[in-house]
Amino acid sequence: MVAMMNLVPGDGVPGDSDPGETAEWLEALESTLAHCGPARARFLLEQLEAHAANWAWSVVPSRTRDRNTLSLEHQGAYPGDLELDERITSILRWNALAMVVRANH
Repeated sequence: MVAMMNLVPGDGVPGDSDPGETAEWLEALESTLAHCGPARARFLLEQLEAHAANWAWSVVPSRTRDRNTLSLEHQGAYPGDLELDERITSILRWNALAMVVRANH
């Protein structure tokens, strides 16, 4: 069985107006994880989030997947001149190093 009761420390989360209800929700989630697996639990949480969005209330998760990233095979070609850009970067680094050395003398 998956232990999730550590999500509610002590008598509840600070500011929790109904620790009993919170415990019931967490117990239901724990039961879903134990009997149906994480995929089902994730689906239910996503459905809750979508339902909340329908009420014009958004849930901002503490951790999100990188939804805006592309895999390497879906990325387009580099739009600039890579060799020139690397050369410019090297010159800028050299200039920064020279300024630090000069400032230390």
